[in-house]
Amino acid sequence: MELRALKLNKESLIEKNELLQRENFNLQQMIGRLKNDLLFLEHIARQELGLVGKEDLILKPKQIEGIVKND
Repeated sequence: MELRALKLNKESLIEKNELLQRENFNLQQMIGRLKNDLLFLEHIARQELGLVGKEDLILKPKQIEGIVKND
């Protein structure tokens, strides 16, 4: 009985290890892209941080009598 529990625990640890290895590989790929791919870096900055580029136009809606109006 104890041997079976140890085998199940071993299998569980192997699966967790494989998952962590895949996650580590994906993170290494992301680090590489962030270091070397400026378009990808810009995409992440825009999507996750809400940053804008030098050439971007920022439209600010007018507020009339408490109602926001987009012009």
